[in-house]
Amino acid sequence: MMLVLHYRSVMILVYFMFIVVLFTYLFYNFIVTTWILLSDIMKFRHWRKIPIMQVTAEELLHLLCLYHSTEYSRRLVATIRERNSLIASDASENLINELALKLDSEIRSKPLTSDFAASELFRSWMEKYTRNDKLRLKNLGMEFLDEIYITLEQIRSKRKGTDTDLRNAHNRPAVSSSSDCGR
Repeated sequence: MMLVLHYRSVMILVYFMFIVVLFTYLFYNFIVTTWILLSDIMKFRHWRKIPIMQVTAEELLHLLCLYHSTEYSRRLVATIRERNSLIASDASENLINELALKLDSEIRSKPLTSDFAASELFRSWMEKYTRNDKLRLKNLGMEFLDEIYITLEQIRSKRKGTDTDLRNAHNRPAVSSSSDCGR
């Protein structure tokens, strides 16, 4: 006995298979996106509960790699800035400046100038950060860039304050080693 399929039944079967594949794809994307967002929310809530701690720019870049959502990456930088947690050092300023310049050039689609030479640390971070998604840095957006620039200004002002404090410390009288503190 031979099975005879009519053109109409074949087309209905093809449409049905297409709809099943489409809904499976959409459902899968919904589940994956929801899972990623929930994991970012949980990581951020856990991180915010940690008492205020000082972080280096290198640690900030590492923390950015842990988040997949641009909103929570921005919130992370904003929280670190609001807590005044970023250690103000020359290395931190240079690393955040490299991030700001690269992010600015990606968002505005302008190539960096030829005198921009990224550090090895920044280049390896960029490679790791954009390994699976080449547009990941660009997708962070202008709000994230604003947070980075504000953080950079905060580092610079803290360093100026630190430099001023160090200059004032040199002008202060030295503490005598024969003081009776602790007696």
